[in-house]
Amino acid sequence: MVPSAVKKGRAGSVSQDWSKKVGAGVPVYYKPECWRKFSRFYDFLVGLFFLPFGGEKRYRARFVDFIAPRPGEQVLDVCCGTGTLTALVAGRLSGKGRVTGVDLSAAMITKAHGKVADLSATFKTADVESLPFAPDSFDKEYVSFGLHELPAGVRQAVLGEMYRTLKAGGGLFVFDFNLAKSPLPRLAIRTFVRTFEEADAYRMMLDGLRLQIEAAGFKVKEWRPVLGGMFQMIYAVKPAEKGDG
Repeated sequence: MVPSAVKKGRAGSVSQDWSKKVGAGVPVYYKPECWRKFSRFYDFLVGLFFLPFGGEKRYRARFVDFIAPRPGEQVLDVCCGTGTLTALVAGRLSGKGRVTGVDLSAAMITKAHGKVADLSATFKTADVESLPFAPDSFDKEYVSFGLHELPAGVRQAVLGEMYRTLKAGGGLFVFDFNLAKSPLPRLAIRTFVRTFEEADAYRMMLDGLRLQIEAAGFKVKEWRPVLGGMFQMIYAVKPAEKGDG
């Protein structure tokens, strides 16, 4: 979900150049004060959103199973928010390896620090358009309900950064909205996204997230519809060699 103040700040600006930065390199589309306030209620609202579908824990666990983090791996959590998923992944690493969560909101990162007590997780406040990591740093990378919040050009840049920092042969995992094919789920998710999210989110569903991921250089290996196709999980890999499918 996007705070209403952020939504109003971006509405009707399809031609806006979102690549521009303002004050301390903050993207022009990003509203720090709105997200600072939103961070206080973020966990509650996410829990409320998933409540009709069986609860947040159910879907968090399902996505972690999809990622299948293993001890010894270096994992990146992009747009980690308050770190709920980061903490679950850290638990799967069993003290070996590390998951690094990055988010542009310092307030979100502050809350995230309180959810992980061991050294299997670390957090950084960073612009995901320019990840502060060397190429080929991670075995696996994932983003959960973060890509739909980004303008299309920014989303593609973020996928490019994830490609750059992922090791050859490494896995990318995405969990986000999807435009279902069946009439009732399609109507439900279409209504929700067009009511509560940015126009960018709906266009992401229309354009096809799998195509955007492949445009960044990844090879999609698995696409899994969730809850009647209203959500989707995607597994893609960074080819070990150029042209490797």
